[in-house]
Amino acid sequence: WDVSPRELKHIAELQYAGGVTVMCQHLYPYSIRGQRKRDYPAHYSEHNPWQADMKQFDHYFNNLGYMLGMGEEYANTLVIHPMHSAWLTYKRIDDSKTRGLDEDLTALAYLLSGNQIPYHYGSENMMATMSSVNGNKITLGKCTYENVVIPACDTLDSTTVELLRKFAENGGRIFTYKHHLPTRIDGESADLSFLRGYADISEADGFEALKSTSEVKVTLCENATDRDVRMMVRKTAYGRLIYLTNLSEKDLHCIKLTVSDCKSLGKLDIETLCLSPVAGKISNGNAEILLDLNGSDAVILTEYDAPAFLPYQPSAELRTIKLPESFTVDALPDNMLALDRASVSFNGVDYTEVRPLERIRDNLLSDRYKGELWLSFPFTVNEIPEKLLVVTEPMGTDVLDVNGRSVALGEDSMIDPSFRATDISSAVKLGENRIVVKMNYYQRDYVYHVLYGGVSETLRNCLVFDTEIENMYLIGSFALDTDSNAFNEEKKNAFRYTAGVDFPIVRQRTQLDVSNIVKDGYPFYCGKLSFSGKICFNLGDPTLLHLTGRYATAHVSVNGKPAGVLLFSEYLDLADHLIEGENTLSITLCNAYRNLLGPHHRRDAEPFGVSPSTFSFEKQWDKDRCDGYVPNYAFMRFGIDH
Repeated sequence: WDVSPRELKHIAELQYAGGVTVMCQHLYPYSIRGQRKRDYPAHYSEHNPWQADMKQFDHYFNNLGYMLGMGEEYANTLVIHPMHSAWLTYKRIDDSKTRGLDEDLTALAYLLSGNQIPYHYGSENMMATMSSVNGNKITLGKCTYENVVIPACDTLDSTTVELLRKFAENGGRIFTYKHHLPTRIDGESADLSFLRGYADISEADGFEALKSTSEVKVTLCENATDRDVRMMVRKTAYGRLIYLTNLSEKDLHCIKLTVSDCKSLGKLDIETLCLSPVAGKISNGNAEILLDLNGSDAVILTEYDAPAFLPYQPSAELRTIKLPESFTVDALPDNMLALDRASVSFNGVDYTEVRPLERIRDNLLSDRYKGELWLSFPFTVNEIPEKLLVVTEPMGTDVLDVNGRSVALGEDSMIDPSFRATDISSAVKLGENRIVVKMNYYQRDYVYHVLYGGVSETLRNCLVFDTEIENMYLIGSFALDTDSNAFNEEKKNAFRYTAGVDFPIVRQRTQLDVSNIVKDGYPFYCGKLSFSGKICFNLGDPTLLHLTGRYATAHVSVNGKPAGVLLFSEYLDLADHLIEGENTLSITLCNAYRNLLGPHHRRDAEPFGVSPSTFSFEKQWDKDRCDGYVPNYAFMRFGIDH
């Protein structure tokens, strides 16, 4: 749930640089009730608080996909895929040899892609029927290659070997990798000595020899790694399109590109389609340009209708606006608290100790319980708020018991159309409070068959529970009494709260620490936070806003007028909006449901890959024990650096 549009952009642009041109997001649910909220979030529906900005996200990738679908991709290097060597060595019990091939292939992919060397993989099955050697080039389908790279592998097909022999005899360029040459043909020992002696790209000389053959040569700055920048080159009727994307958070300055047989280049903004000049010059018929790619930036360089070059010199160092010393929160948002622990009763009188809902769910399923069930959700109130709602998912009842008082469920919904919001402010009291819900719990036999019968994953993915036990959520005009020093950062921007599992409700303060409201009484909060501050501007001062921190989107206004949205970048130029003298800078941050919906209790404070079981701990409980469950809560930071 915490993934930001900027991080999604990194994932997508890595794929688009590899040939993807159409995106299909997972997923757009009608409802997130019950287990649906745990179905591989994030969800790109109205349940996502920043979903309104998806139009801008989709517009960007529509433009990018259209442009990267033009013409033909330029790739002058063919890498023979070592799948047949994997078939040769794979053993289910011990796959260490295959794992070594996989690691070498991954390293080769980073070496080539990370150094902007254009290549394709060659399937030996396809090469057997679709390849030919024409002079010192090799053709596979509609593509022609000047170079062939033999990866670390153990065997080649006989048809591949014959192609390579002819290619070598005609002066074709062959490169090896890690000096790991095949010793077999079609899996049988064979003499492949003719492949020895070629340049190896795991060594500097061999690598430079391969890189020098490309029409577009990229020299990255010192702080870049082979995971940071990807490139694709398209040859179109309008000239070449060169796509470069910075997949990192780092600002990369003074990247040098040399484009052979090129007279002009311009920079095309993917989102606005505006064409602008770049710093460059022509040398011996080749274009040389200098380019900056700030964190998450991407550009398309085009030969078509390109403007004149700017002077060939590095760009000036970025000067940014100094943020206000302090911000004022425009309106305190309604806070949130997830109630994910409850006591259980099977007769409405005798209750267990307070247990995690994850355990309650799993125990009921493993016991195959059927019958009446009472759940009592505790929470503590140190100061009674003016507004307090409880949001509940469908549990087969229209009445809640709040401290012994029956309260009918409200008609309004929050978070999801099926989540009922009920005003309980008149029923709460100082100290410990209890919300009790009674239900008739049952599951069909089919549910247990799917859970415990060893069926396929497909059936499990389609399973619908008859009774779903879910968290309750308190929403209202309150803060939570937390110890700011008890939020220990275990991973970048991920905090574990170590001062217990109780979050007493207190009254809201008039101000919030906008650098991280999680540590300032709003650990479960998700949604929008608006705040303002004053900045003084004189002609000649910087106009570039640089807003770092942890958030999904940031809407920026100056003097009450919208100035832009930070969706992909941390930079926004306010030159058209600032006036001389004092200005009011207003920022509305938005995050998603990570801190409300979790996962809260994993040993990893912020797992980067999640599945339904990451949240549910399904079939992981042995009565009261679950090795993977941590009682303390983990949260992600929400705020800006200033």
